[in-house]
Amino acid sequence: MNLQIADLTTERQWRATLGVDRARFEKLLALFTASYRALFGHAVADRQADLEVTPSLESEQELLLNWLQVLAFTKLPEIDERKSD
Repeated sequence: MNLQIADLTTERQWRATLGVDRARFEKLLALFTASYRALFGHAVADRQADLEVTPSLESEQELLLNWLQVLAFTKLPEIDERKSD
């Protein structure tokens, strides 16, 4: 699925698709961008400038969007609290 930010036009679409509303996404994006740059020393676009192939995710925004989408559609294992190991 090739989802773009422009495809999300309502708060309901934001929450249903990513599990967060637009305001929370913007806050997460600021933190994600700062963390990415602290970890790698450059922005996504700067790190990918020397690649011979065209990257599929070209910005921190696209990277976070993809990551949240994967998390939103990943089925986590159910925890049975009755079991005690």
